[in-house]
Amino acid sequence: MTVNPTIRGIVETCVNVSDMSRARRFYESVFGFEVMEHDERFCAFRVGADVLLLFTEGASDDPIPVTHGSIPPHHTVGAGHFALAVSSDDFKTWRALLSQRDLRFSGNGEEGVSTLEIQITIS
Repeated sequence: MTVNPTIRGIVETCVNVSDMSRARRFYESVFGFEVMEHDERFCAFRVGADVLLLFTEGASDDPIPVTHGSIPPHHTVGAGHFALAVSSDDFKTWRALLSQRDLRFSGNGEEGVSTLEIQITIS
């Protein structure tokens, strides 16, 4: 049996949004993500070593010029989702913060888990 090479992480996560300004404010204010580049069609956030790309629904059919080249078309459909890894020590704090904002999420903060995933659905 052939062993697959190790996956070293996620390069990017793409999410479609209907209101770019509202979505950008959300990710900046709730998570403090750093905006790398943006316009009315997309927003790229630095998330640690990874990138979260937001696309305005229906506006990612053509390449988007950016500082060091271009972002190719992303033909994603639907709301999408992404998962964030947080330390088990921070899970209760994140759960309280997300609950205060009436955001739905899933995940658990079991004792002894060094990281966990929180899936957030913005409705």
